[in-house]
Amino acid sequence: MIGEERARRILFLRALDEVDTDDLLLGPADWERARKNGVPDGDDAFRLDALAGSAHADLERRHGPVPAHWWQAPWKFLRRIVWPAAFLLGLATNYLGPAGEVNLLLNPFMGLLLWNLAIYIILLLRLVMRRSSKLASASAGNLLVRAAERLAALPLTSSKGLAPKRRLLVAARLRFLHDWHETFPKLGGYRASALLHGAAAFLVIGVIAGLYLRGLALAYHFNWPSTFLAVDDETARQSILQAVFGPALLLSGPLFDGIPSTQTTGNGADWINLFAFAGLIYIAVPRALLTWWTARCAGRAAALAVPPLERAWFMKLLAPLRGQGCRLVVTAYSYSLPEAQQSGVASLGRSLWGERLEGMTIDRAEWGDEAPDWSDNDDAVRMVVFNGVQTPEREVHGVFAEAAREAAGETPLLIAVDASRVNETEKPGRREAWQTTVGPQCAWLKLDEPGTDDIDKAAAAVQRNLS
Repeated sequence: MIGEERARRILFLRALDEVDTDDLLLGPADWERARKNGVPDGDDAFRLDALAGSAHADLERRHGPVPAHWWQAPWKFLRRIVWPAAFLLGLATNYLGPAGEVNLLLNPFMGLLLWNLAIYIILLLRLVMRRSSKLASASAGNLLVRAAERLAALPLTSSKGLAPKRRLLVAARLRFLHDWHETFPKLGGYRASALLHGAAAFLVIGVIAGLYLRGLALAYHFNWPSTFLAVDDETARQSILQAVFGPALLLSGPLFDGIPSTQTTGNGADWINLFAFAGLIYIAVPRALLTWWTARCAGRAAALAVPPLERAWFMKLLAPLRGQGCRLVVTAYSYSLPEAQQSGVASLGRSLWGERLEGMTIDRAEWGDEAPDWSDNDDAVRMVVFNGVQTPEREVHGVFAEAAREAAGETPLLIAVDASRVNETEKPGRREAWQTTVGPQCAWLKLDEPGTDDIDKAAAAVQRNLS
């Protein structure tokens, strides 16, 4: 595994390569030069990292430094801003009310306790429902951090007065941010959760510090002027307050001698102490533990971060490093590929296998054939094409696709359904029918004019068949 920081650099260089359409900073010739500098043996991720390191070094040699802040995460910066701000906010907020007469239940501090209780219930439900991986990417915290990153980049987005190279870096930065969050949403969710849990802990610590600072200058009196409870009904008041503060008192040991009396409105020092201790037990400590846990999960996810090697851009970049040249052997099932589709297949092959691809052969399998004949093409990469206008049949198309996967073994295989001639209104239903019949390893492609989305879907399908 190459880890988060190197994965970020690779994705940034990809973004720069894609926005630099004029090859001003980075283009195919630069990657070819990086390959000629030598790439050590290893798995695809390791070799990709080495290739990116060589390309980055060459980029800096020719065009000057490209600082790491273009692809680094803003989390450390956000923590330095958000956590102290949360503490100062809590310190400046008078949670017991400026009047000095404090209702024991209806006060902002109790609202803070209820809000955190609601957060704990939501987290528990997410854990029980085992949906945390889906919710993490869509959490408010993650969306908040996306917004923060975008806002941080806003001063850079104006093209006025910027040199062409600077504009390319800005465009690459914005594209990289989008790609990174799309590729690693769970990591962003963990980081955002750690940020917000830490902010909640610092907020309540600031509140507690503020309580004692204001308690030195102001006299607080706590009471409970209830409409329905008699003034002398101490038992009912104690029972309700025991439900709120009981767990904290159990953990307090000898610090507190039970719930303070509500019969008088005397000095509130005992209540301030109890509120402060409850804030620590109910909010600060649990939120600090959640901060530690989510940061630990983020650290593990960051250590395992690997660029999406199944995407077309990575496959094409790595293709020349994966061995000697090969041919693309295409088997069209029960139909002849029109000229436009043949051109699209050739373009698709070059996008997936780059310079490694030395040519293409197109064969035809007849209706009812049970397996493709690839006995004379051991060094080939293979592709099966079904006609999307046909009605998929499990006993025919499904059997042939399964036999193709077995025949390909560990050789790259792309199973494609040509959607070029399928009516737009029929596409959703037909796509679902073909994927159900042939399996999720197939790619629904517009072969007469394959675009970037088609290339990515084809690359993902090749990766699924290999795995």
